[in-house]
Amino acid sequence: MAICKSCGVEQAGIMSDLCSKCIEALPRPVTPAQPHATEATAGDGALTTEGDYAALIGQAIIWLSIVGAAICIFLFGQYELPDGPYSTKKVWNTTLIGFYVASGLNGVFFGFLLSKIGSVLKHLERLRDSR
Repeated sequence: MAICKSCGVEQAGIMSDLCSKCIEALPRPVTPAQPHATEATAGDGALTTEGDYAALIGQAIIWLSIVGAAICIFLFGQYELPDGPYSTKKVWNTTLIGFYVASGLNGVFFGFLLSKIGSVLKHLERLRDSR
C-alpha cells in the first residue's frame, strides 16, 4: 500500500506519490485573458511592459556614458592647462581623465543595473501573465 504524500490516504497500485483525487486537484495552467499579455508574447517588437522600458533606458544610459566619457577625454586632449606654482600639467591631466573615466564607468554600472532590473521585471511579468 502506498500512502499519498498530500492527504495521507492509503492508495493501492498508484505509481506516483499522490492519490488520484490529489492529482486531479492540482492547479492547471490558465491561458491569459488579458489583451496586454497576448501582445507581450506576440513578439512584434513593441515595448509593452515596464521591464521593456527599464531595459531600454538602462542600455541608453550605458551608451551615453561611454560616448560622453570618450568625447570628454578627446576634448580634454585638445586643451592645454597652464602650469601653476603648486600644480603640474601631469597631475591635472591624470586627475581629470580619471574623473571622466570614473563618471563613464559609473554611468555604465547604473545603466547595467537598470537593464538587469528591467530583465527581472519582464520575467516577473511573464510569470504573472502565465498564471
